[in-house]
Amino acid sequence: MNKPAVYFTPLSFILTFTVFFILCLFLPSVANAQALTGPDGGHLKFTPTYPTPHSTVRVGLELYSVSTGGASIRWYVNGTERTDATNARELEVETGAFGSELRLRAVVTPPGGASVSVERTMRPSELDLVVEGDTLIPLFYQGRALPAGGEAVAVTAIPHIAGYSNSSALSYTWTLGSTVLFNGPVKGKTRAVFTMPKTRTYLSVEVTDAEGEVLAGNTIALTSVRPELYFYEENPLRGLGERAFGEMFTLLGDETTVRAAPYFISKDIWVSNPVARWTINGGNANSGDDIRTLTLRSEGSGGEARIGFELTNRSSFLQSVSESFSIHFE
Repeated sequence: MNKPAVYFTPLSFILTFTVFFILCLFLPSVANAQALTGPDGGHLKFTPTYPTPHSTVRVGLELYSVSTGGASIRWYVNGTERTDATNARELEVETGAFGSELRLRAVVTPPGGASVSVERTMRPSELDLVVEGDTLIPLFYQGRALPAGGEAVAVTAIPHIAGYSNSSALSYTWTLGSTVLFNGPVKGKTRAVFTMPKTRTYLSVEVTDAEGEVLAGNTIALTSVRPELYFYEENPLRGLGERAFGEMFTLLGDETTVRAAPYFISKDIWVSNPVARWTINGGNANSGDDIRTLTLRSEGSGGEARIGFELTNRSSFLQSVSESFSIHFE
């Protein structure tokens, strides 16, 4: 039995084409509206990036797939509408103490389109970065060794995040300049050791939880310090004095031994064949077997002399230091 033939009349053809044309026009709009309600529809950007307690933060609205031109924008903080920011692309908020949070939401309604909602929660935190150079300092020095270019430097990250007492349970992403250290985030990596750059370089650390949510972060500028040099009296009975000479030192006895103590220079400076020179009134002075010390003796008559010391690291010519002081003989 033959199947009946199907014929399109001019009117049915026109109706079918019209329906198809209307669907082609509206389907992209429907698809876009659905995409904007998903996680990739928009983003709330914080400035500064990592809000700290009791600080002012700007919250910016970023929509990726739709223009906000002519759209209505309404902001909500912890469920309450901020009418003072209506139709603004940016909102300013004040953070609270540790443990507090702000639930932020922006609702955007384009002309003739469906509303788009973008949300983000702000939890204030802090991340301290402690920098310590692997450089030379006297044993009695109470401060931290500062970093020198070309030498090792250690940085310790100390997070202050409400609800996370165990910093080792978090992951840390270390970025030095444009280089991500350790190939990405590492769980429990609260300390990093690397070679100190010789030029000013930024170090960033970002802390995330097990789900990858950013909890805290900080960026600091690493700057290599210049070595410093101080002079101390060395006594065979009392040892090395802990008070550095000032501009003028008065010799009360017949003689004294002066030790030059450089700070923030390579720890291997004394065993790496450095260039060292003592001077008295500009002329070379004999330091004996230990280039770090110089013995000064009174000649029986009063007077003054200018004592100087110069030190250069042969392995790094950027590491050089010189200083001088005056000595008064009674």
